[in-house]
Amino acid sequence: MLHVYHSNRLEALFILLCTLRESHPLADPLTTEKVLVANPGIGRWLNLQIADRAGIAANIDYVLPATFVWQLYRDCLDNVPEKSAFERNALRLRVLGELDAISSAGEELWLPLQRYAGADGGTVGDTKRVQLASRIADVFDQYLVYRPQMLIDWEQGSDSAPGNDPAQRWQPALWRHLTESVDEPHRAALWQRFCTLADRGEIDPALLPPQLHLFNVGLLPPSTLDVLVRLAKIDHADTGRVSLYFLNPAIDYWADLLDMRRAARERLKLGNNSEPLADDKIGNPLLSSLGGSGRTLMKLLGDRSEWVHDEQFFLPSANDSLLAAVQTDLLHPYDDPKHGGDPAHDSGPEYDRGTGHDRGTGHGKHAEQTAQQSDGDASIQLHQCYSPMRELQALHDRLLDRFNADHTLTPADVVVMVPDINRYAPVIEAVFGSMGAETDSASRARYIPWSVADRALIEVSRVVACVQRLFELPGFEFEATAVLGFAAEPAIARRFGFDENALKTIAEWLRDSGVRRTLVGPDIEGTAVDGTAGRGSAETGKCQKILQEPVAALHSWDFGLRRLLLARAMPDGCDAVGDTLPGGQVEGQQAELLSQLLNLLQALEESRVQLSKPRAPSEWVDVINELITRLLRPADDEADALAQFREILVGLAEDAVSAGHTDAMTHATFAEILRGALAGAQRKNHRYLTGRVTFSSMVPLRSVPFRIVCMLGLNDSDFPRQRPSLGFDLMAMQPQPGDRSVRDDDRYLFLEALLSARDELYLSWIYRNASDNAPREPSVLVSELRDYLKKCHPHQPPRCIAHPLQPFSNTLFESSQPALHTFASEWEPPNEMPPRVELNRSGSSPAPEEVILLDNFQRFWRNPSDWYCRRVLGVSLWRDEEQPEDAEPFSIDAMSGYQVRGNLVEALLAEPDIKKETLYAQQVRTGVLPHGGPGELTFDRIFEETQALAERIREHGASPLPAFDIDITINGQQLQGRLPGGVTWPDGSIGIMHYHAAGLNGSRLSQWWLAHLIGMAAGRLNGHSLLITRDNNRIVGMLEQHSAADKLQPWFEGWNQGQINALPFFARTSAVLAGAIKGNALGAWQPASFGAPGECEQESIQLLYNNISRVPEREDVHHWASLLLGDEVLKP
Repeated sequence: MLHVYHSNRLEALFILLCTLRESHPLADPLTTEKVLVANPGIGRWLNLQIADRAGIAANIDYVLPATFVWQLYRDCLDNVPEKSAFERNALRLRVLGELDAISSAGEELWLPLQRYAGADGGTVGDTKRVQLASRIADVFDQYLVYRPQMLIDWEQGSDSAPGNDPAQRWQPALWRHLTESVDEPHRAALWQRFCTLADRGEIDPALLPPQLHLFNVGLLPPSTLDVLVRLAKIDHADTGRVSLYFLNPAIDYWADLLDMRRAARERLKLGNNSEPLADDKIGNPLLSSLGGSGRTLMKLLGDRSEWVHDEQFFLPSANDSLLAAVQTDLLHPYDDPKHGGDPAHDSGPEYDRGTGHDRGTGHGKHAEQTAQQSDGDASIQLHQCYSPMRELQALHDRLLDRFNADHTLTPADVVVMVPDINRYAPVIEAVFGSMGAETDSASRARYIPWSVADRALIEVSRVVACVQRLFELPGFEFEATAVLGFAAEPAIARRFGFDENALKTIAEWLRDSGVRRTLVGPDIEGTAVDGTAGRGSAETGKCQKILQEPVAALHSWDFGLRRLLLARAMPDGCDAVGDTLPGGQVEGQQAELLSQLLNLLQALEESRVQLSKPRAPSEWVDVINELITRLLRPADDEADALAQFREILVGLAEDAVSAGHTDAMTHATFAEILRGALAGAQRKNHRYLTGRVTFSSMVPLRSVPFRIVCMLGLNDSDFPRQRPSLGFDLMAMQPQPGDRSVRDDDRYLFLEALLSARDELYLSWIYRNASDNAPREPSVLVSELRDYLKKCHPHQPPRCIAHPLQPFSNTLFESSQPALHTFASEWEPPNEMPPRVELNRSGSSPAPEEVILLDNFQRFWRNPSDWYCRRVLGVSLWRDEEQPEDAEPFSIDAMSGYQVRGNLVEALLAEPDIKKETLYAQQVRTGVLPHGGPGELTFDRIFEETQALAERIREHGASPLPAFDIDITINGQQLQGRLPGGVTWPDGSIGIMHYHAAGLNGSRLSQWWLAHLIGMAAGRLNGHSLLITRDNNRIVGMLEQHSAADKLQPWFEGWNQGQINALPFFARTSAVLAGAIKGNALGAWQPASFGAPGECEQESIQLLYNNISRVPEREDVHHWASLLLGDEVLKP
């Protein structure tokens, strides 16, 4: 007899389980007790509860129904292997082997399958072929469980299919091919054998488990239920041997309830003049809509009622909250739940059915206006947010509220479920993980212990994800950023000795040397080295032959590494050696880093070559293990994840042997198989029920009781989840009772969440688009619940809260909005903006430096704000480190153009008769110019500009001088250093000449003027000074030494002030304000729509100044601009 125990409380079912175990102990205490559970989470909960009740939980085996049934077959039937050859992964490989044979078959039978496989004139890669095999294996795996008789009929020669569609005749034929090649029974055949022998009484009771408990296993496949019912029918001394514990929401029999859609179909069948359906057909609308899976299970049990005995243990709700009222409504589905309410006089918020938002709340255009609350019953809370981040932030604040209000509540009493845990995990980490032992005291006070369960192995383990990326090396083009990405992986960085500074250095090398992609380029495809072809000898490691090849393709690693090695070997300023120009700076011990980079490239190339060959599945396992050894050094805490990954690899090899698929597989084939295996693998220690707030995926039949049950991400497009059926899925064409439906499972999961919440049900969804404030719909299940509450409990509405867009909204800090209050004090705006205080590194003005280095003096005046942040405050400013490019240049950017112009000017000044072709060849070897015709056109344009600039410079007949030694004293401060830029004019006088292959700006003007003043004050100049730019010439005459020293005094004053407070001098903008350069000061200060960035965008200025757009209007800015650059001789 199959004893079915019904209760609306999982705790009551647990007490029944313990009572039966205690009243019917096993005769042999060493016998392992079998408890069937729907998933490991229920098993863990049971184990914790038993241990808490009895003090210990041991020798109990929590198994899944499918696993138990297979073991039962092995115990009771002959010739049943430990692992089925028709297990899904093995079946996929068998189907894959059949597809290879079918693709070339000429029979008309296979035409539909060939069209799927792309064999009718189309082409499909190995990846898609594996994907098709996986889909077919999935469908056949479902047939084994839900259509066993159909498969048995197929094996006996029948080609029957739903609708007798001739296009599906390939399925019976393919199944026969699969079974004929294996001398081993499958699950459907074993089901038939077991049921037949059980009906004949030929199963030995001694082979069966003495007791069997099925705890909340949910909707079982009919074939599994057949086996369990027959197991219960077999005579045995223990009459209560098979017990099913069913979490049943209703005390009445409700299997005949119709949901509203089915009711509408019934009315349509009966016609317009039909009588309304009786209340006992509709019942509670929530139960009829959400309880499809439970209703089907009750029907399946009812069909086997001869051997089923039911007992009920229902408990009433212990309080009068709205949540308890809804649970009571479900408990008595045929009672009228309206309680005398009138929906027309609903005291709760009125919802707009079209938009899912409250009416009459004045949303307006701004997110701030949507923040609102309704003080309804807090046992059911509806939270509307703008994003997953805001969902988690709102949840964190509400949990803190609950913990502060109820000290008996613990983190273990809270579960948070989301449709996709891998999507939400980073956000959970960002919100709940941002507070803890390593944070400030305010954040530590808000810390809530938490854990995340159900994450995929590939998502939670960085080292496993890295191995999978490395396995894709055969398609790798050695893009510069991709190689940097590999080098930055912790396990690879440990293996090759890269730290953060090393990675920055490598990135700089790649930019400077012109590396873009490909290890070696097409220019050396056929180049012979030591009597071998360049590409053909790849296996020997091309990285070892750098500088041996006579030619290197532009922007390849070969090209860049040649330049780096030459830069290391040759002194600065060295010309090309052969066709290679030095590039980058490799100094001192950086040679070891360059060697490590070469080792990484060689290891990647060796692995790429090794992975490119077809291999048998067992050989692929060996190759991947070699890959891990060659490229990774995992940390100690990564060992478990890597061990689990290796178990998956071994399992794939075993599946291949079981499927008889021992032939060589291409890399693409095995890669797709590996991706599929990793996609379904969860980390073993999944952290479910750890005594903390548990975040998990929405897993059906795992709704164990919690005081607070939270469901986030209840968006219309995300929940209930949907899985589109395949075009050849015969089950979808003709559904039968007991078939699994992801959508129905999620509906039942929502019902279980309603039943499992003891104090509070917290529902959250994204109700508006954060970009344009457009409304978004909640899940249809949320809408159904809201409609039900509005109709049946109008005077006891739920608490409804619409959260603002931003966590710093003023609404969150208003005392009038307690349900919106946030504990994140760091977001609280101040009552008034505090006045800017002048920062001082020591609290008092330091004494002026007695000796100032000229290099520091000039560097300070290039950017006083940057100097103050770095040198005075010690602030390491964030810099957007420019990453190397992956594609060869198709145009030249402003910085590269400036560098090319500068190189050409220097070359033309040094050698006026140098040929244009020579210069072009030199610039091509730098890798800056675009390839081919575009590069030639770009060079021609730049050459004409720089040739004209060089001619203008030569016209002045200046002869360069070595840098001057400078030693001057101004107001007791000594300035020392060497001043470059000195020239002798044709008349023998000495001055300063600066030239730039770019336009005039304040920075270039101020540096040139400062150099002129210093040279004059030091007595090293006795002539005029000249500034030449691409579009302008500036000249200033000789100054008396004392006059130059007087003009330098404000520069020293500015230096001294800049060591205490930020000096409001901005070279580009200040020059315009002083009238030294014509133009609009705002044009220099603010960024142009399509042009150079504005001076105000510098990080140091953004850090130091408020109201950035109005800084040029400040009086002190005008004062320093006029004082330093207001000299009449600088006027244009």
